[in-house]
Amino acid sequence: MGMDIVLGQYLPGNSLLHKLDSRAKFIDLFLLMIIIFSAWSYLSLLIITLFTFVLILMSHVKIRTYLKNTGVILTMTMLSAILNLFYGSGEPVFKFGFISITESGIQNSIVVAVRILNMLILSACFMFTTSPNDMTYGMQNLMKPLKRFGVNTDDLTIMITIALRFIPISLMEANKILNSQKSRGADINKGGIVNKIRSFIPVVLPLLASSFRRAYELSMAMECRCYGLNTNRTHLKRLKMKLNDIFTLVAVLVLMIGVIFCNKINLTQLF
Repeated sequence: MGMDIVLGQYLPGNSLLHKLDSRAKFIDLFLLMIIIFSAWSYLSLLIITLFTFVLILMSHVKIRTYLKNTGVILTMTMLSAILNLFYGSGEPVFKFGFISITESGIQNSIVVAVRILNMLILSACFMFTTSPNDMTYGMQNLMKPLKRFGVNTDDLTIMITIALRFIPISLMEANKILNSQKSRGADINKGGIVNKIRSFIPVVLPLLASSFRRAYELSMAMECRCYGLNTNRTHLKRLKMKLNDIFTLVAVLVLMIGVIFCNKINLTQLF
């Protein structure tokens, strides 16, 4: 009845991606998101997908780990693809009543689906290979310039890190509560939408209670350790850019140039 929750978890390893500086990984991920949303041709999307597959292999994380808990990801992808089918211009390829699907709509659907899949897989790869401490240190270093504008970057990075870490914990807690309710004879899939919403109340209320309790315990633990008392905080680990970090940044920049060039090329021109 249970399921393995891997979304948002850090998986310790000794791969090249695990050893990269977290600041470099943040910059790489940001640039890759820009590249993904700037790609619109089939050739550029194919190159990005191959690059994503190479990163999966470099992470030394099993492919089946990426495939776990993909129900939500596939649902989001399929829903976005279906909605984009109806946004297109030109002669309709398929028409049924007021519903019409054009060739440009099909192209938009494919582009959106590939973009979302690559974006979610790259985000998962980043989470699997970056520890919470490295993630916090990396965000604090990258946000240092914001201190000049009065932004408390330390508190901001702590909040973001805690929120990311609470995702897998909350999912596991929800799964336990759901299984316990099923063992008591609860059937959440029975009836219409209203009945389904009502059947989820015994799951949502205990989950909210446990989340508030966990947040209170965490705040008490941070207060006992005098968090926030000293504004000039020091860190045990000092981040330092290495040759591999520079190489990955250059590789992502080369990918960006390649995608810009491939956007102007159609696959039909290559044959």
